[in-house]
Amino acid sequence: MPTHNPYIKSNSGAAGVNSPVPEATMMNNPSEEVDISNADHATGRAKKTQGGDGAAIKLFEFWLKVVKQKVKWKIDEVTSKQIENTHLQLFIVEFVRWLEVTKIPKNWILNEFDEMIPPASHTIGEPVHMLLSSTLSKYVGRIIGFFRRKFPLHPDFEKLDSKNEQAVPAWWTSLRPKFEKDGGRKQKNKSSDCIYGGPNIRPLYYKCSDSDAPMIASDKEIADFVSSIDLRSILKKLMVKAITTHAKLGPMQQRAILAVLLQAAGRAGEPKFVDINNWVYDPRWEVTDILWFEPKTSTIQTMPMLVSKGEYEACFYHSLGSYWACEAGLYEQEV
Repeated sequence: MPTHNPYIKSNSGAAGVNSPVPEATMMNNPSEEVDISNADHATGRAKKTQGGDGAAIKLFEFWLKVVKQKVKWKIDEVTSKQIENTHLQLFIVEFVRWLEVTKIPKNWILNEFDEMIPPASHTIGEPVHMLLSSTLSKYVGRIIGFFRRKFPLHPDFEKLDSKNEQAVPAWWTSLRPKFEKDGGRKQKNKSSDCIYGGPNIRPLYYKCSDSDAPMIASDKEIADFVSSIDLRSILKKLMVKAITTHAKLGPMQQRAILAVLLQAAGRAGEPKFVDINNWVYDPRWEVTDILWFEPKTSTIQTMPMLVSKGEYEACFYHSLGSYWACEAGLYEQEV
C-alpha cells in the first residue's frame, strides 16, 4: 500500500487518510515530486510561472544549484522531508541571508561559469541596475507561496486562511521588514558601479535656457542636472552618438521616438503603436498624419506632424530622416 505525504491534501481533506486522491496529488513516497494542481496547467501556463513566480523561482533555483550545490536543484524536486517541521523556516532564512549579501543584476543571465551577469542589452562601462531588497522580499514571498500551494498541510500553512492566497507564516511577517531595512542599508553602501531600483522620475522641458550653454555652467553637478531635464540637450547628445548601421533602438531611433512624444504630449498611448503603413500625407497642408492609437479606448486619432522651424533638434522630419538614413529605419515598421 502506498504511503501518504502528510503535507498533501487527500480528497477527504484530512491528513493521514489513505483515501483515493486525484492523480495529480498521488505519491508513492513522501519524497517524490507532487504536482500542485491540474488547474495550473488548464490555464496554459507552467505551474512555476503561475502568478508571476518565474523570476523568483529562477533565482531560488540558482541558489539551490550554485550556492547550496544540491543535486536536485529544481524547486519541484524539494521534498516534504526537506521542509518538515521548522526546516522550511530555516531553509528560507538561509536563502534570505544569501540575498542580503549578494548583488543581483536586473534581468540577470548566467555565463559559462554559472555566474550571474547583466543581460546582453547592458552596455559595458555603464552602471549595472540591481534588484532592490524590497523586490527580493517579494520574491521570497512568492517562494513561500509556491511551497504553500504544494504542501498545504505543512504546519506553517495549515492554519492560514485558505481564502487568502497572500497569507504567510508569522515568522516571515516578522522577518520581512527587517530584511528590507537591513538589505536597503547595505545596498546604499555598495560601489558606484551599481544602481538600485529604477531611475528617478524627473520633469522634462523642451528648453531650459535660451542659450545653448547650461544656465549654471560653473557648477558641473547642477549643469549635468539641468541638461538631463532639457530635451534639446538630450537630443543633441543622441545625435553625437549617431552610427551608420542597422541597430535596434539606436540613438537616432531614440531621438525619433522623443520627437514623436513631444508632439503627442497629453495623449494616451505609446509610440510603439505607430505604424508607418498607416501614415497619410495631406498635400493641402503639407503635413504627415501618423494616426495615433489609444489602446485603452481602441480608437485612432489624427495626429499631424508639423515642421519645426528654426530648431531642428526635435523636428519630426529631421529626426525621422536621420533615423532612416543612419540606422536603416525603413526596415522597421515602428517609429
